[in-house]
Amino acid sequence: MKPAALTAALADAKNAANAFDNATQPINKDSDRLDNELMKGDKSVFRSFSAARLRYSAGRYDREARLNQSIAGIYELQVRQNNVSAEHHHRRSKNFFFGMLAAAGAAGVSFSLYVYLRV
Repeated sequence: MKPAALTAALADAKNAANAFDNATQPINKDSDRLDNELMKGDKSVFRSFSAARLRYSAGRYDREARLNQSIAGIYELQVRQNNVSAEHHHRRSKNFFFGMLAAAGAAGVSFSLYVYLRV
């Protein structure tokens, strides 16, 4: 998967989470306001509303958790993709090191032969 596709998927997932938060925000505010008003009145109405509010909150938290889980999954894919890329660069660096070591060794042997034959 290309990095651009993961970046686009991450942006989409974040937008979905933000849209959900924006959609539920007015309901949450009204629920808080009603909770405060009903607390002063009939206790059985308050308990019924509180139970309904808790069920709503549980569903909302479950949905938020699933949205956050999808975002985390995309981040995990990006991390794995970056690790593969880093491993590739590490192997190339190791091969470059061995090439430089061989070149230095060849230069050292050449210089030693020059000194031995000319001096």
